[in-house]
Amino acid sequence: LRVDDAVRAIDFALDALEDDPCSERACRAAMSAYVRVKERTQALRTYERCRRAIDEEMGLDPLPVTRRLYEDLLSDATWQHLTGV
Repeated sequence: LRVDDAVRAIDFALDALEDDPCSERACRAAMSAYVRVKERTQALRTYERCRRAIDEEMGLDPLPVTRRLYEDLLSDATWQHLTGV
């Protein structure tokens, strides 16, 4: 994705999350797009908002694939690999 495409993907995913705060697909899409524009903090915040919504509405944790993406973004080594930073 180019930066412009990533920004559009972020907007689209955030709109979807506004409609359904528990949408893990939209959450992962936003997180991945934030990686493309090197916005780690926003990616992590997006996960936390979704995690809270899922917990409040369903009393559950996010799916393993969503948690794994979050955990990968917490790792400095993975972040450097993904972004080149």
